[in-house]
Amino acid sequence: MDNRLKYKGKVFDSIASLAAYLEINRATLRDRIKNKWPEENWGLKAGKVRSIEYDGKIYSSINHLARHLGINGKMLSERIRNNWPKARWKEKKKQSTEIFYNGIKYSNHKVLANELGIKPQTLYDRIFKKWPQERWGERDNRIIEYKGKVYSSINKLSEKLELPLEIIQGRRDRGWPQERWGERKHSYEIKYQSKTFSSIKELSIYLGITVNVLRNRIKKKLPEEMWGEPEISYQVKYQGKQYDSISKLSEHLNINERTLSQRIRNNWPEERWNEPIIKTSERNRIINYENKLYNLKELATYLNVNQGTLRRRIQLGWAQEYWGEKTKSTKINYKGETYKSINDLLSHLKILKKSESIRWHRRQGLSLEQAINKAVDESNIYEIEYDGKYFESQRQLADYLGIRRETLSKRIRLGWAQEYWGEPINNAKVSTGYYWKNVPNDLKELSKKLSIVLNITQVEAYQLLLREIGNAL
Repeated sequence: MDNRLKYKGKVFDSIASLAAYLEINRATLRDRIKNKWPEENWGLKAGKVRSIEYDGKIYSSINHLARHLGINGKMLSERIRNNWPKARWKEKKKQSTEIFYNGIKYSNHKVLANELGIKPQTLYDRIFKKWPQERWGERDNRIIEYKGKVYSSINKLSEKLELPLEIIQGRRDRGWPQERWGERKHSYEIKYQSKTFSSIKELSIYLGITVNVLRNRIKKKLPEEMWGEPEISYQVKYQGKQYDSISKLSEHLNINERTLSQRIRNNWPEERWNEPIIKTSERNRIINYENKLYNLKELATYLNVNQGTLRRRIQLGWAQEYWGEKTKSTKINYKGETYKSINDLLSHLKILKKSESIRWHRRQGLSLEQAINKAVDESNIYEIEYDGKYFESQRQLADYLGIRRETLSKRIRLGWAQEYWGEPINNAKVSTGYYWKNVPNDLKELSKKLSIVLNITQVEAYQLLLREIGNAL
């Protein structure tokens, strides 16, 4: 799914990157886009909003909306600031503010809220939602205190510390002292043309390219002056009109994006790009061949070829004059020798295990000989580097870190820094084959303490304990 956004002619790879560029909250930006705010208002800072949407209409200011609702502008501003639901913005202020709780009369709900040790707005909301009196004083579990300051939720704290929510939750749940919650294992500062940026992400926003493209350019040791070069254009031309990408054109033609991409790669003529696919269930579809009409079965019989073969040739965009060609032999010529099949050749060369790599290179357009040479000479195409070590695949690295492969893949795809790839979440699966919540409590407590002392993940600490127990036995 393409999450890129265009803002004032500049492309951003996600809402998060655009929010960072505008220096506003990500949720605020998402709400403004969802509520169809004009693009020029997306970056307005809190307290500087001059227009406001209510009930599908835009009002020039809070005071303008307040006059429409027939209430005081200051009262409306306070309700918006306190995150009142829109349905309650127009409520009239009650004349009597007295409130009874457990048989005792309080002059107003603020006095009672102070008595109960909760926020007045929280109490008001509970009364409005008709909570039973015995629940009015429940503590708000979302509130979290950190270094003497109170945050409305752990989400707000993670935004303040600029760390992923899962990292903060994990450190809190593992019993880390508060002064270590905001720890960063490494500095992500990067210099570009004698200017310092806090991270690769910030530099990518400055250069107007995606994070992955910039990271790859740095990894390939390209000179600095090439880091900011524009990304490759994926525009495609069809019938004289330019489309931003194959994805956009596939939507216009109402066909599968992968099918269209394959047709363009296989050099189909432009007029056949939007041709519908012949499915097995569509054998009676009429096909025009040499100015005569056939269904798939009739045409296969006429050409004396297999129906499946004919269907594939049509799908692959073969020219009509080749539809009736006899099926080619599976024999392969390689360096002057003839082999029964590709597998026969690979067995002879004793590289049968390289078959997947060879197929991959063949799909990239290499000849058979080039693909074999490439597969024999190169290391594993799925190899991945982590902490100075190389692993054959993401699955092998996931097993090493003690997490699920899907979790590791998602973290890499979302651009997590390497040092956080192995961070366990509350229900992380450990390498013993069961879930963290099922680990015996005594071992779990030992793992928590050991992880803090050694500054390693909780799962790594648990695995270390198991190894030591095994050695002792």
